[in-house]
Amino acid sequence: MDDREFQRHTEEAVTVLHRLLTVAADDYGFEVGVHDGALTVRFPSPPVSVEVGPHRHTRQVWVSTKSKTFKLDWDEVEAAFILAATGESLREVVERVIGAVLKEDFSL
Repeated sequence: MDDREFQRHTEEAVTVLHRLLTVAADDYGFEVGVHDGALTVRFPSPPVSVEVGPHRHTRQVWVSTKSKTFKLDWDEVEAAFILAATGESLREVVERVIGAVLKEDFSL
């Protein structure tokens, strides 16, 4: 995958997540925003941030919290960013991470 294709895939993935998380934000009490191609979810209490963004050098999308980073690779068959260790899609990883912050099941 070249740089242009990687950028297109990451922009699409971040746009979809942003749209879904914006709908859920009011119900769950978090803020969501996009800046320079990276998505940030901020929780006021406890003060936690989840970052989702492209890592151009490795051509991965990283989902990062203060304590852990998940590195997802593009899967041509699935046409999605996938966490190799678990087979989870980007959406599933984000749901799991946010659910852990909320201490409840969370789905988009």
